[in-house]
Amino acid sequence: MNAIVDELNGLDLGDARLNRRGQILLSRFADNPQASIPAACRGWNETDAAYKFFANPRVDAEGILQPHRQATLERCRQERVVLLVQDTTELDYTHQNLSIEGLGVLDHRDRRGMHLHANVAFTPEGCCLGVVGARFFTRPEESIGQARERTYWPIEDKESVRWLEGYREACAIQRELITPRVVSIADREADIYEIFAERERNVSRRRWGQAHFIIRAKENRSLPQKAEDAGPWSYQKLWSALEESPERFRRRLHLSATPKRPAREVTLAVRARELTLKPPYRRDRRLPPVTVRAVLAQEIDPPEGEERVEWLLLTSLPIDHRDQIETILDYYRGRWPIEPLFRTLKTGCRVEELRLESIDRLKPSVALYLIVAWRVMFVTKLGRECPKVPADVLFSDAEWRSVWQIVRHEPPPPSPPSLGEFLPILASLGGYLARRHDPPPGPQALWIAIRRMTDFAHAWLTFGPGHASNPP
Repeated sequence: MNAIVDELNGLDLGDARLNRRGQILLSRFADNPQASIPAACRGWNETDAAYKFFANPRVDAEGILQPHRQATLERCRQERVVLLVQDTTELDYTHQNLSIEGLGVLDHRDRRGMHLHANVAFTPEGCCLGVVGARFFTRPEESIGQARERTYWPIEDKESVRWLEGYREACAIQRELITPRVVSIADREADIYEIFAERERNVSRRRWGQAHFIIRAKENRSLPQKAEDAGPWSYQKLWSALEESPERFRRRLHLSATPKRPAREVTLAVRARELTLKPPYRRDRRLPPVTVRAVLAQEIDPPEGEERVEWLLLTSLPIDHRDQIETILDYYRGRWPIEPLFRTLKTGCRVEELRLESIDRLKPSVALYLIVAWRVMFVTKLGRECPKVPADVLFSDAEWRSVWQIVRHEPPPPSPPSLGEFLPILASLGGYLARRHDPPPGPQALWIAIRRMTDFAHAWLTFGPGHASNPP
């Protein structure tokens, strides 16, 4: 694809040769996302150079992602609202037949790997703008079964500090971008009181540039008001306070299919109110009460056998009017595209198949593939949102012309087709059927198709129209 190496413009690994090698590897990985490193590279010399690149102590994930982060922020500047979605995924290397130095345990002692916590920028419409932060971490074997003991640890000593750091990163980006509204969005793991306290403290001190947040509640937090009927030391609870609030409106939504449920239409009863949370106990500090806005959306009459949809969202955004509450619901739904991004990274780019000797070599390689996965997601969404854009915005002449010739069995048109016309043609190489009622092509069809397109483009440049004919 055109210009993916531009995501590494300004790469500074301390050596011009390393910078160039990083761009070459990004281009090779993008050309063939599912290939192993030897298969993606061209010959032994390039493969050897790739392994030496990842073994170089100057090469790290943060350095590789830095220029992509800057390119992402430039795309963010063109938007009115930017959703910074943070989430964590496992990278499982249990099946590897070699020992990878530095791996930790996952959810069981017999599963080995590491975790990736990513902070990814999206538009409210779901277009992936890029990765602004990525943190890798491992768990020691002795940490299994100690969740309760860690409850009262200082936040800085807990894994969950990554959510607070992700929100702080969103605030830093808000200050850097200035104009777009930045909203940090996370699911239930990020229901951490310190995030709410962080924003309230900074706002009260009139610190400029605080990002908003939307976090799905996990804890049924206490309110300052006593619940006298439940005992002298009991307090009213968050969930009950919302359920007892008047219903604001009802809204019908379409939920896309997930591995856990089929696609279906739901009707949600929506309640919202502002309330103050009672601070939890911490051994090392005293936290202040905080005021948040809460939106509770509960499904009415779910189908038999289906789990009821219920979201309790804690936010700093206003909830005075229906359109503001609906915006919060829409922004929360905007976190869902991070799941296909992780799926593209793991299934499309096969990062769990990488055969490298240590975790320090794995991290920068996964960072390169994160950029590849972003590009696949970007192409997918751009084709849906901007179907009239010419195909040569994303693809070279050799790429779109060769695909057109092979799939359509006819000479390509003199000018590039639109993305809306070309992407289904390209995706057919990845199994997309383009039937009348089929949705637009998704990431899986495209990452398979891109691999084939690359081979066609090389053949087009070598043997296609315009090449020098062999002498008789």
